Amino acid sequence: SQVKTGIYVITLMKEKYNNSYIQNFTFSQHVVQYKGDSVINKTIWHEAYSSVNQLILKFDTYDSGNGYIFKNDMIYVMKNNKVESEQRDIHDLLVLGFDVYNQPVQVTVDKLTEKAYDMSKAYETELNGKAVYCVGAESDDDNTGNRFYIDKEHLLFVKMINHSHSRYDEAIFDEFKTVKGKYLATKVIFIVDGKPIMTEEYFDMDFPETLDTTIFDPENFEHARW
Repeated sequence: SQVKTGIYVITLMKEKYNNSYIQNFTFSQHVVQYKGDSVINKTIWHEAYSSVNQLILKFDTYDSGNGYIFKNDMIYVMKNNKVESEQRDIHDLLVLGFDVYNQPVQVTVDKLTEKAYDMSKAYETELNGKAVYCVGAESDDDNTGNRFYIDKEHLLFVKMINHSHSRYDEAIFDEFKTVKGKYLATKVIFIVDGKPIMTEEYFDMDFPETLDTTIFDPENFEHARW
């Protein structure tokens, strides 16, 4: 079957799960940072996601005072429990990994277009031996632009390449497992110039029925617990 556009792929993703994938997700992660081939830092982050478009990260401990909040297409950099900086930022991993299943197709398409993916282009190919849709390109030879890959069987995000990110060029969702009935990636790899700069490995994963949304309020960062 001929895949014509990225909009088609996003529609397939939305229709497969349609608000039934992940609404709330709490987890911790082992974070390893690299420079060249050397490990330069190991730490633990604590995170909570609530649909749609809300993510909080705390570095080290819940009391560290440091982390990020992603909310309503803004990123808030938190330092000592205060907003150190804020700016508009479409978090495409959040959009493609989670929000896509819980919001209208056009909202997703508009956000990904703003993030410099050409949503008019898509084709089928293979990645690591698995059938995938590639959005943002028309063939394996069309490999210079921003693009992302969606597992054809599960209609889940597996990889993106985007040169308009300041922090990384590629991100890979890896080590998919069924956790408490949800099939999801449990490892994320961030790559610059072909080499990993950071890996995240999830643990203590849970999918609560509800989350206290005040945890996503930057003013409440100090007291946010989940």
